[in-house]
Parts: sequence; C-alpha cells; structure tokens
Amino acid sequence: MLVCYLDDSGKDPQNPIITVAGYIARDDAWQAFASEVERLCTEKHVPVIHAKELHDTDGCFKDWTRLQKQAFVAKIGQASSRHLMMGLSMSALKGSYQEHAMYRAGGSAPRRTVTSYTFCFQVIVDWILRDIRIGRAANTEGVALVLECGHENNPEAEKEFYYHDRPHSRLGWMCPAGYAAVRRSAALRSSDGSAPRTAAITAQQGITDPQTPITVG
Repeated sequence: MLVCYLDDSGKDPQNPIITVAGYIARDDAWQAFASEVERLCTEKHVPVIHAKELHDTDGCFKDWTRLQKQAFVAKIGQASSRHLMMGLSMSALKGSYQEHAMYRAGGSAPRRTVTSYTFCFQVIVDWILRDIRIGRAANTEGVALVLECGHENNPEAEKEFYYHDRPHSRLGWMCPAGYAAVRRSAALRSSDGSAPRTAAITAQQGITDPQTPITVG
C-alpha cells in the first residue's frame, strides 16, 4: 500500500495562492523514515518540528546557528531521499481560478465548481495514478491519501474523489471520469481479471494521534 501525506498552505482569504503538497511512499518506507527522523529529533532535543520556529530560531531551536539549522534540515532531506518515493505539489491562483469558472459560464453566475483546494487535490490524485514512476504501484497496490483532520474542504475533496477518481465496480472498476471519457463497457476489468485496488482518503490530526478514516464509499 502506498501512503501519501498531504498538507495545504494559503487557505486564508487574504492569500492569493493555494498550495497542496506532500510526499508519497510505501507504508513500511514511511515507518523507516519516521524512525530515522525521530532518532534525529531525540538527539537534538526537538519534540516537534515547527517550520516557523525553525525559521525564526525560536522554541526548541532557540540559540541554534544558521549552520546548525541547515545541517538539521539536510539530514531530514537525506532521510527522505532514502525512503520516500517522490514529493508532489500543486498550486493555483485563487482569483484566476474563479475567473476561469466565470468564463466557462459565459459571464453569468458561475456553474458549481470545486474550490481551488479541491482542484489542487484532484490534480495530485491524477498525478499519482498516471505518473510513470509510481503509477503502476499506485494502481496495483492501492493508495491511502492522508489529509489534515478537520479541514473545511475535506468533505468536498472526499465527494469529488468518490465521484471522479475512485474506481467503481459498476463501471468495470473504472473511475467515473475515465468511464465517461471513453464510453466503454461497464464490464472492464484489469488485465489479470481481478479488480484494481481501491484508493482511500484518511484524515489525520497531529503527528501522534491515530489516523481517522473517512468513509468514501
């Protein structure tokens, strides 16, 4: 099973850009990565890594020199290169995205469209399933997508994932968007006759809390 942890930046109204980004790896590789980083954090007396505190040399990073901070980040980067498959990031200009929705509606009130957050999320899901490096593993082993628990856009992302990206047995284990595009028979199956593994969305609250599944079907 592949696991993709995603987070967002820029959801506040005054920020003109929304970004959704994260990393993907197999579950056992995530465990190895976490163990290596936890050892590093224990050695450096860092209970939780807060990027702002690291940037501001505050909190547990107080009195650290720039070289100490750079070395700390470099070691985490080295651990990620050893264990994680790849990083993914998608950004959208909120204003341009809304303008495009208005253009599609012909200048009238825009038709219902997903938020820029969900748009970025959809792009990343499609990227995972089609990427030449990880697409085969994603389609055969399955993917768990881990989002921030309690995010206001999670319900919409879940809905769009279910209706557009998740395979359905009644569509021959194709996603609805793909089925609509090719107009093939609902009896399609994978080449070995078995159903492809289904992706799932999970919400996560904090670093140490257990993962809370979101029902997607």
